[in-house]
Parts: sequence; C-alpha cells; structure tokens
Amino acid sequence: MGDLSIDLLKYYSHKQTREYLDKMITAGFLPHIIKPTYVTDHQDHRSATIMYHIFSNNTKDQIQSGIIISDVSDHFATYRLVERATNKSRC
Repeated sequence: MGDLSIDLLKYYSHKQTREYLDKMITAGFLPHIIKPTYVTDHQDHRSATIMYHIFSNNTKDQIQSGIIISDVSDHFATYRLVERATNKSRC
C-alpha cells in the first residue's frame, strides 16, 4: 500500500510501469485500486493517474478497497477494509 509515483494507467506506454505490475502479479499480488486516484483539469484536457496502490495476495479474507472522491483535493484518498475469515467449528 502506498504512493509509489508509478502511474498504473501507463501500463501499455511505460516499460518500467509494465515491469512493476507484471512482477507484482507474477508474485501473486493483485491490485485493488484500478480507477484514477488523481485527476487534474487543464484548460484543454483532463489528466488522470493511478498513483496510490493497494495490492494483496490475501485470498482468505473479505477485502474491500476503494477511492474516496472529494472536492477538498485533486488527490483522492484510498482505503482498504479487511474482514478476517474465522474458523467456525461445531461442537
């Protein structure tokens, strides 16, 4: 989880981004944030990036991740909630 200054939206156009994401996926880590976390309006266009990453290789627990969009900043907050799986044994 972190702000790594690697824009995942540049997967197809930036070799280092592609290598980073491919290595994470090969190691069993999947991205939980797949929508832009930073959006900027310019005079003639709008730009967007995915700079805040949350990866996990956890397949046992319920994980909810997302983006909190706010007008306070053009950087959106990310979150991750984990509901731990429990072993329920019957007596």
